[in-house]
Amino acid sequence: MAEEGKEGALLSANQRSRRLGHLVVGRIRVLHEAKAANSSTAKGKLAVLRRSVYSSPGVIPELWELDSVTDDLQPSFVGDAPTAAEESVHTALCLYARHEQGKSECMHKEGIPFAQATYKLAHAVGGEETAGVRSRLNAAATAVSFQEFVRHIASLISMLRGANIAFDYAELTSDLYQFHTPTGQDAVRRRWARAYRPLPKDNDSNPTAETQGA
Repeated sequence: MAEEGKEGALLSANQRSRRLGHLVVGRIRVLHEAKAANSSTAKGKLAVLRRSVYSSPGVIPELWELDSVTDDLQPSFVGDAPTAAEESVHTALCLYARHEQGKSECMHKEGIPFAQATYKLAHAVGGEETAGVRSRLNAAATAVSFQEFVRHIASLISMLRGANIAFDYAELTSDLYQFHTPTGQDAVRRRWARAYRPLPKDNDSNPTAETQGA
């Protein structure tokens, strides 16, 4: 995988991560709308995505279009290994597919960071923090490999799906991308620390309320 410092594009890491987030959310909306229209193709792609969260991008032909990343968001040199951008896009879409399984509403909700959604989950019963949720979030925050990071996030997403709690997949894509950068893991931890707090009252609504923007 190409290192962030070797990328020749003019975009900064933050700009690139935001644009990757927009790309992912655009694809989520297309999949959600097609699924809502009873598209068998969309339902099939979502099923493949659910099974592919721990696979590498580009190795499953059915997902080539969904895994693709535009040249301006790629390193100046792309070798045989998946790039950070490709892994982030592929993983975010696979996690979304797991999150929306069995749901009629879109589980992307703009403006709700992953850690803030997890806070709601952790305090859903009686207001006291659920230790199991917090321990999973702590494990994700201190993960030393991308695979470990994703595994703990996937576990929390299964719990968020059960509680019908949506969050912002543009922000999660940025987290996944920045995890690969030299200082990105600390940046992700700081964002999660700041976001681990109650949801604003006007945003604490059902996931269908937000399907525009990003």
